[in-house]
Amino acid sequence: MKMNKPKWLPKDPNEWSLFILCFILAVLLEVQVVTGNPNAREVFVLEAVPVNLPSEYKVDSDDLYFEIELSGGRTRLNNLLLDTVDVEARFDTYPVGSGLAQATLLVRPPKGQGIKHIGGSKKVSIYVQKWLEQDASVEVYQRGETPNGVQIVDWQLDPGVVKVSGPVDLMDGLKTIEVELNLGTIVESESKNLKPVARDDNGRLIQGLTFSPAEIRVEVVAQTVRDRRIVSIRPDLIGELESGFFISSIAIDPATIIIEGPVKVIRNLNSVTTNPISLTGRSETFELMIDVFSPSETTSNPKKVNVAVEVSQIISDLEISSLIPIKVIGGGYRATPSSINLVIRGPVNQIAKWIGRESDLLDLIHVEVSACNDVDSCEREVIVALPSGLATKTTTPGYVTLNRN
Repeated sequence: MKMNKPKWLPKDPNEWSLFILCFILAVLLEVQVVTGNPNAREVFVLEAVPVNLPSEYKVDSDDLYFEIELSGGRTRLNNLLLDTVDVEARFDTYPVGSGLAQATLLVRPPKGQGIKHIGGSKKVSIYVQKWLEQDASVEVYQRGETPNGVQIVDWQLDPGVVKVSGPVDLMDGLKTIEVELNLGTIVESESKNLKPVARDDNGRLIQGLTFSPAEIRVEVVAQTVRDRRIVSIRPDLIGELESGFFISSIAIDPATIIIEGPVKVIRNLNSVTTNPISLTGRSETFELMIDVFSPSETTSNPKKVNVAVEVSQIISDLEISSLIPIKVIGGGYRATPSSINLVIRGPVNQIAKWIGRESDLLDLIHVEVSACNDVDSCEREVIVALPSGLATKTTTPGYVTLNRN
């Protein structure tokens, strides 16, 4: 079977030498583009992986970063993926407690890329902390006092033992592990999650230790003690009185009662109300015996109180703008002055009917004095007669002089 010759190959045998030369130059150019300057150097900051470090020692990750110098093609270095460079810190010696440990730094660049580590392995000092871990019982620190009437019966911790770990110098000073229970906020049985803390022999907090678990569930069993409290009574008035009336006074007998119930309910209770009392349409003083409205879980003594509500009319004044002439009963005399100024008073709804109707009102007002008893002159008190429901507030003047005609 005959195979066809690729069209891009030289047809003339004399052109083969030129074709091979061009091919070699192309390969060399490709190598130059990919690898760049084969003698380039660059410093990278890389994280070392700790090796041979016993489990009781801890090292801060910030202390495992080192400057690593690599050489190779510029393009290769520019495109280097840092996680392809293996850096190990092989620990050789350790301090008795926390301190500097000696390690050998080993660098292994990625294979097949022509990248090399400059300087080889080297000794480094790395700060390590020696950690201890132990189980410790959890205690409860009680802060404050329970509210009046609340009694703590018991509490349970879950778990009662935690695993504590930390630097050996801190663990050496560990005395107790505790959770703080604020008694002042407990009014009934409850459960809450509390963070444990560590303290030394002097009761000072120890920072820097870790706990597993990080929180302790505390189940508090409390019982509420019933108590008594004297409170005042407030009438619960609803609705509106008839127009023109108002409440002038309220009397409650007794004015205070005794409320008995759980402390959590009555400890801030200063007053209670009666059942609703309707004022709708009322225009007269009234009195009734009514139940006291007690909060849930409480009882009152007594259960009923007497409420007396005094209802009064709203009084208003009206000044008559015109002078009102005086009539002398019996004749034969003239009054000086012959007219008066008048201010009347009455319920606001009665006064309101005459506002703007003064002329009609004047027809119903009579101002009179009685004649003298057969003397030439005398002084008489002015008498004013008004429509029903109205009264005289002021009369100016209140007395006049009569002279015989």
